[in-house]
Formats: sequence, C-alpha cells, structure tokens
Amino acid sequence: MFKFSTLNRRALLVFVFQWHLGRLDDAEGELCSRALGFNDSQGPKDRFKQDLLFCTEHHKNTCCERNHTRQVLAWYAHFSHDRSADCGLMGRLGGCSFCDGDVGSGVKSRLQSVVLCPAFCEQWYKSCADDFFSRGSSGSLQPCGSALVCSPLREITQDAATFCSSVGSFEVADSDDLDICYDGVPAATSLGKAPKAPWTKPVPVPPSLWTRISLWFDSTLRGLASGRASTLEDYVPSLIIGLGAFVVVWYMCRGA
Repeated sequence: MFKFSTLNRRALLVFVFQWHLGRLDDAEGELCSRALGFNDSQGPKDRFKQDLLFCTEHHKNTCCERNHTRQVLAWYAHFSHDRSADCGLMGRLGGCSFCDGDVGSGVKSRLQSVVLCPAFCEQWYKSCADDFFSRGSSGSLQPCGSALVCSPLREITQDAATFCSSVGSFEVADSDDLDICYDGVPAATSLGKAPKAPWTKPVPVPPSLWTRISLWFDSTLRGLASGRASTLEDYVPSLIIGLGAFVVVWYMCRGA
C-alpha cells in the first residue's frame, strides 16, 4: 500500500511538472520575437490610441512600439512612391504585417522574416504586375518610375513568391495554412484585443519665455509688413512691453 501511494505521488508530480513545462512553453510562445527586434520580455499588447504612427489595424494586438511603426512607415513611403493605388494598398497591408500580433510573437514569422500565405502574396503580385521596378545590387526589387532602367514587374518575374521575398523581409509559406502564415487578417480581428499596454500620454512642454517673446516679435513684424496696422502708433505699447521683457530676459541670461 505504501509503495502504491508513493508511485501515485511520483506520477502526480511528474504530471504536474510536465504540465507546468507545457504552460511555460505556451507562455514563451506568446512572447514577442527578439529576432524581429521586439521586446521579448512581454507578449503582444493593445496599444490602441497610444503613440503608434502607422498600421492602425494592428494596434489592438501588436508587438510594435512607436519606433517599429516609424520603420514600417519609412519602408512604405519608399515602396509606395509612384505606385498604382492597388499596388500601394497591398504594399501597405504587406508592410504592416510586421506589426501583426501573431507575426510579432513568432507564430507567423521565421527568424527575421514575415511568413506570408501564398494567396496573399499572389494578390500582392497581381496588384503590382504593371508597376515599374528594377533589380537592386543585392537582387532585391526596388520600386521606380518609368525610366529606361525600369520595367513592369511582370517582365522582371512572373513568380509571386520571388516578388514578395525581394521587396522586403518576407518569405512565402508552402500552403495557405492560416496557423503559420499571414493572410491579411490581423490578429486583432481574428483573436481580439491583447492585454492593454501601460502608457502615459506625454505632457506637452510649454514654450520658454524666450520662445514666446520671439514668436510675438515675429507676429508683430509680419503684421507691420502686411499693413494690418493703420499706423505704427498702434504697435507702440506692445513694442515697449516686448522690449522691456527682452531686456529683462537678457539680463537674467547674462547674470546666469
């Protein structure tokens, strides 16, 4: 009886230990990917109406912070220059996939690349097929105007996967398995909001006295130049006050 109870307890301990490891693995799967440049001490967060600059469809479930959205916006500004409307729209959806919660946590990414579903990549390719691109020195595809060195995308490649992997940090999955590849539907839509990220809205810094005086002088001089004042006498009281304030500030700065 004693041996049986001991074995039961050991089996229970093994079960609890394995279950705990499984929970840890699950928790680690929810953490943001360091390989993608995210904070890997936390999982995706709800950053809606905080300080993100781009990719609003992902704000409620994302690993992106302000600097990441700035990087995506810079990539998109380069990609979308001189693009057709459809190509620009798909470029935005593709670029913003970087901020998807499932991509950021590694579910739909591999190392430093976003894993796109073949159907999404094919749609992106078709929307840009008539837009002009050129080959970069590293084999990447660079958007460009209709210059002599540029060609329509369909003349450069007819393979959608080649296109997607050449315009950014993307690779294309072998199949449209929605568990492992990004299909254009944000995790914020399919999974809902992530836990709210702590955030305090920055308090605007009021302009210094010197800045306010400078702005006032600029405004006054523009008024004089535009002839809004009927006579110079209209500005004399304000000029005297402003000059006095200027002298006070000058002496304070000199004394410091």
